Amino acid sequence: MGLGTATPLDAKLDLEGTLRLNDFDLWLRAGSDRNHGLGYRSTIAGRAIDGPFLFGYNGGVLGTSSPESISLAWDFNGNVWISNNFDTASINIRNNASFGSSTRQMLNLWGSTYGLGVQNNTLYQRSDGGFAWFQKGSHNNGGNNPGPGGTNLMWLDGNGNLFANASVTIDAVSANNGSIYPGLVFGLGSGEGIASKRRPGGNQYGVDIYTSFAPRLSIANNGNVGINTTTPGGLLDINTGNGSLQVINDLVPTINLTGGGIPGTMRLRNTLEVFPSFDGTRVGKIDVRDTNGAPTITLSGTGVATVKVLEITGGADIAEPFHMSHSDELPKGAVVVIDEENPGRLKMSNEPYDTRVAGIISGANGVQPGLALHQQGKIEGGQNVALTGRVYALADATQGAIKPGDLLTTSSTPGHVMRASDAQRRSGAVLGKAMTSLKDGKGFVLVLVSLQ
Repeated sequence: MGLGTATPLDAKLDLEGTLRLNDFDLWLRAGSDRNHGLGYRSTIAGRAIDGPFLFGYNGGVLGTSSPESISLAWDFNGNVWISNNFDTASINIRNNASFGSSTRQMLNLWGSTYGLGVQNNTLYQRSDGGFAWFQKGSHNNGGNNPGPGGTNLMWLDGNGNLFANASVTIDAVSANNGSIYPGLVFGLGSGEGIASKRRPGGNQYGVDIYTSFAPRLSIANNGNVGINTTTPGGLLDINTGNGSLQVINDLVPTINLTGGGIPGTMRLRNTLEVFPSFDGTRVGKIDVRDTNGAPTITLSGTGVATVKVLEITGGADIAEPFHMSHSDELPKGAVVVIDEENPGRLKMSNEPYDTRVAGIISGANGVQPGLALHQQGKIEGGQNVALTGRVYALADATQGAIKPGDLLTTSSTPGHVMRASDAQRRSGAVLGKAMTSLKDGKGFVLVLVSLQ
């Protein structure tokens, strides 16, 4: 039949012109029952629509109790509805799908709770819960479930926490040249983060921790750790600028050194200084304790050292510094006497059996004072004079050979001792006893100093 044409084509109905229908139900089907085709309704899901096109299946009717049976519908306002009651439903785009360049473009899912949209220079996703990124698998309605054969590679929960089933690579192009960017940055514009310098020089391939955009803690590629330096020279390198490390925690141990099954050890290259407390109520103090926790050595900030036993290995005599009347320094091992003309000072001996004998200049033949006595601000300074103990002395054997056990006194040879053979004259002039011998001439004799 031809309407508007006298030469209808090979079809049951050939219409040329405009067809106007009102309040109608029109379907073009492909079979004997209305299972497939093109349909038209005046309402969709109870909503008035201006001229929709409907692609239906199984005779679905929009506006009834089962609108999901309609596969595809769109109206002249540009709104599109896609609905199907089969889980296997999908949309396949063979070439391109273009949405033009108009503003406020949105793809809404599950009403408008989930979807995609375009803002000014931003493509966004909307979710009422979280987001997930699957590899392979098939649809499953369970949250974060990739379905059979699938893997959940990464997901973002509803609280903004990000989870990944693999590593997260930062700065894969190795662009970092020693700054916080690119890196793992905290906050916005405050400068806290973790970064790795990837370019040559400096702490390349190390890890730097930043605050206020400056590297504060660095781990070098070789494992060295630096604080306030990006080039640590040792396993732990602390660069404070003025050489001080402060650990503030009064009366509570804050540094514990252990060596596993052996005691811990602290080694200082130069100086250990112990200062009083910040409020000035407690002086600096060092305690060395035994296995029971009792102090065995105490060094107080008041200058008092308390020990159970004091063993001195650096010297063999007890000495005290004295100012000399001589302008030049006297040789070590020289015998000195009290200078009557210069009270408080000593001078080199030059008389035999001198009862003013005071001692021997310490340090001859490498034997140093084991204990030196000083009084700061009063009688300090001068040369150390051995008052007791063992010390080498200059000796003169021309008046008689010296053998171990002989009493020694001053001689006419300046600064030298000799054997005190005259029992009547040696009282008050004995310097000590010889511990080594000198058969003749001049040389050194080891003396056990004991003034008498």
